[in-house]
Amino acid sequence: MNSATTTVTTEATALQVASEAEARKDWATAAAVLDLPSPSVEVRKKRAFCLSLAKDFRAALAIYDELAREQPRDPLWPYMAGYQFASLERYADAVSRYEVALSIKPDYLKATYRLAQAEHRRGREPHAQVAAARVLRLWHASEDPAFREKHRPMAGHASFLLGRAQAERDPIGAIALLEQAVALLPDDPHAHYRLGKTLRRAGRPQGAIPHLRKADRLYPRKSYQQAELARALALSGERQEAQQLLRAIEKHLRGWDAYSGAHSALLLDQPATALRFVERAHRDRACAQSPDVKALIAKLRTEVPRSDRGSFESDAHAGSSASEPSRNSARPTKTGGAAAGLVETLRADRGYGFLTDDSGTRRHFRVRGRARNVRRGDRVTFTPVDAPKGPAARDVEPLD
Repeated sequence: MNSATTTVTTEATALQVASEAEARKDWATAAAVLDLPSPSVEVRKKRAFCLSLAKDFRAALAIYDELAREQPRDPLWPYMAGYQFASLERYADAVSRYEVALSIKPDYLKATYRLAQAEHRRGREPHAQVAAARVLRLWHASEDPAFREKHRPMAGHASFLLGRAQAERDPIGAIALLEQAVALLPDDPHAHYRLGKTLRRAGRPQGAIPHLRKADRLYPRKSYQQAELARALALSGERQEAQQLLRAIEKHLRGWDAYSGAHSALLLDQPATALRFVERAHRDRACAQSPDVKALIAKLRTEVPRSDRGSFESDAHAGSSASEPSRNSARPTKTGGAAAGLVETLRADRGYGFLTDDSGTRRHFRVRGRARNVRRGDRVTFTPVDAPKGPAARDVEPLD
């Protein structure tokens, strides 16, 4: 058997073993198996791909640059070299390689998309937007359904990049781009959040709510999303839900999210809460020098008496009568018949939970009886009582 035949046999065997390692996602082993003497282009291409997935970007880059020197008219090699540079966060070098690929193949959509990403990462937004717009032109111009489906996520992210940038200066004009991003990326929470925020800023808070709810479902318990949802709810007149949500996230809001929470609190006629939020925003370095933040603090400090700058409930109960049952009484006192509310916290393992009733009052309850059937987020009925530790609920059960 001559040496050429031996090489082919060895390469075929190595490729087979590497494929088995790939199936296990053992990229380092696959790359090592393909480290052969005098390898073919196919073997080097596969090895560089496996090295990249194993996060050995420099070794992969060396192979792609070598292939680019050997085959200077193939745009794949500079494109893949650019991808390695981007993975190393060397975005200027990535841009230079993507531009080489595009000089060979101007309609190379993947290289155009990665160029937009790299320009965005290096902070050159005008260049990123030019590249993103070109992505959309190439994608929309294609009459090949398979091509359009394969590259749909890239078109969606390009729409998002353009829409997010435009929303800062022209919220109304950005809506169509962000709606396209959501249509192309239906399960992307960031696209839904950005569209919701932009709709709210454009004066369409009711249209914003479904997108902000979906963002919260897809990417749960992110305070910046929930703060935006609370603001849209308050603007839409959904005062009870906005108040419950704002109370639930109060301790998590910082910076600009706290500033947004202050505006929500003002919409809900909660000036003391708004002052606490905006003071917290002012303590954040990102907001400390903002004239808007400073102006709102000054305004609220003149309007909110120092004695009222307490907890969230100091707003909600500002008009409470002195004849209310004392919270220091030795035994719980019933305050009315059946009421309804929403379960916010449930610690079944420790036997307690918290709910917020329809008047906005937060109440604790014991997990016993039919309360064992409730889950966090459930609507429930209960008997309201005043207990030594504050407002409480008895006879909690799911609302049928």
